[in-house]
Amino acid sequence: MMKKRSYTTPNIKVTLFNADEYIAACDGWTVACDRTDTETGQINVWHEAAYCGQEDHQSISYNGSYYTMTEVDTNGLATLACTFTDSNWNNITLTTLTEGQTLYWTTTEGGRTWHHYGTVSLNMS
Repeated sequence: MMKKRSYTTPNIKVTLFNADEYIAACDGWTVACDRTDTETGQINVWHEAAYCGQEDHQSISYNGSYYTMTEVDTNGLATLACTFTDSNWNNITLTTLTEGQTLYWTTTEGGRTWHHYGTVSLNMS
C-alpha cells in the first residue's frame, strides 16, 4: 500500500536587511592631522603634511562597539596604532563619530609620542 502524500503550499521566507550604524560606520570616516611642528609640547617629533597630514594615512575602523585607528605610510615608521584621547591627551574609548568632530589621538614609536588632532569627515566616494 502506498502512503498518501500531503500537499504543502509553497512559501518564501524573506530576511530584510536594514543598514544600521554599524554598517554605515565601517567605512568612509577620514581625518587628517592638523597639528604643525611649531606647536609646543612636541619634542623630537615632526608632523608632516605629506604623512599624518593626509586623510588617507589614518585608517578608521568600527568593531561594533568602539572605533580604532591606525596610521599608515608613516615615513619609514611602519603602521602605527593610534590611541584616541580627549583634548587633554587622556586616553578614551571612542564609541561615536560625527561629521565635523575634532579627534585627538597619539601615536608612539621608538620612545617618541606624537600628539595629533584633526576634524573628522565622512567620505562617501
